Amino acid sequence: MPKAAIAGISATILYFLALAAIISLGVEEFSSLSPNEWGDFIAGSLGPLAIFWLILGYFQQGRELRNSVEALSLQTKELEASVEQQRELVRASREAIDLEKNQRQETEVKRKNGLQPNLRFEIYVQPHLDNSQLHIEITNFGRPIINVEFRLKHDDEVVKYWPKDTMEFNDKKTYSLSMPKLFDQYIMDLRFRDLDGDPFIKLFEFTKRDNVAYDWHEL
Repeated sequence: MPKAAIAGISATILYFLALAAIISLGVEEFSSLSPNEWGDFIAGSLGPLAIFWLILGYFQQGRELRNSVEALSLQTKELEASVEQQRELVRASREAIDLEKNQRQETEVKRKNGLQPNLRFEIYVQPHLDNSQLHIEITNFGRPIINVEFRLKHDDEVVKYWPKDTMEFNDKKTYSLSMPKLFDQYIMDLRFRDLDGDPFIKLFEFTKRDNVAYDWHEL
């Protein structure tokens, strides 16, 4: 029971005891009162008590209101803390998902790179009176590739096209062409599919070193 209620009940009891004492001391006077006078006496006696309880209730209501406000404030803080914890959990989950995604992507990139060929070229010339023969020797030291197409270009024009082929590991192939005049620079356009069936394009530049050989590098 709230302290205010206990204090109010105690004060009420004391008030009625005092009222009873007053009545007992003036029994003769009170016994001669008419009913209307008794009504006025009771109303006048209980009026202060009613005002007392009204004031007491007002203060008690204010105290309960403050307690409610404090409870609501505490609930608000707990809710804000809970929301922040949820945000941290969501942030941590998102970071974990992103990390796992990046790891999967890195693993896939490494796997795809492991499916790439490792091509080496040897380009040499055999001069003749009318035509010179350009021989392109290609060796694959990497993974096998399929649907291989070679396009030898000069100034963006296809000089020679070798149709689809397959190159296994350590496979060596030689492609040749005859021309009245050999250019100082060529581009080898290599198109192929890896073992997953994904298409790729690699470009290599051939630059004439001397009358019998070309240097090469990947673009």
